Amino acid sequence: MIAPYWTESHGSPNYVRYRRGGAAPNRWFVMEWNRQRSDCCSADPIADEFTFQAVLLENGDILFQYQDMRIYGTYSCQMSGIEDSTGINGLSITNFCFPVADHQAIRITRPRQPCVRIFPRHYGAFIRPGEVSQTEIPIRNIGELGTDTYDLVLNTSWTAGLFQADGVTP
Repeated sequence: MIAPYWTESHGSPNYVRYRRGGAAPNRWFVMEWNRQRSDCCSADPIADEFTFQAVLLENGDILFQYQDMRIYGTYSCQMSGIEDSTGINGLSITNFCFPVADHQAIRITRPRQPCVRIFPRHYGAFIRPGEVSQTEIPIRNIGELGTDTYDLVLNTSWTAGLFQADGVTP
């Protein structure tokens, strides 16, 4: 999830538009919310109004740009940041319920080191005596430094074995 400004919106924006450009390896995609309105929490007849962009860069970096972030009434809580597809790992760039200031940009730089995700982190189940239980633990390379090699070690008092992805080859 990419959320440059995540809040309740009770009005339509003046417009939402996108544009892409550049040439490899420096292509980009930008989406702009112009005068996004939110009047959820105030009796004030003037709605809060926000103009901001999310820019996705080909190298994996993300840029949030904020132009006019005008709060006229009672402020509605917002959050800004990114989150992975599992909903477990994320990066918040603002504190919850703190408004974003006008005329600023925040760049989120993609990590350039090896990244590995093991999900879910733990398994557990009951089995009957003598029953065999097979559990797959997916290990995913989410980095960009080539093929990974893992040295896995079992640390258990139970009889256990490690197998290749085919489930047959030890």
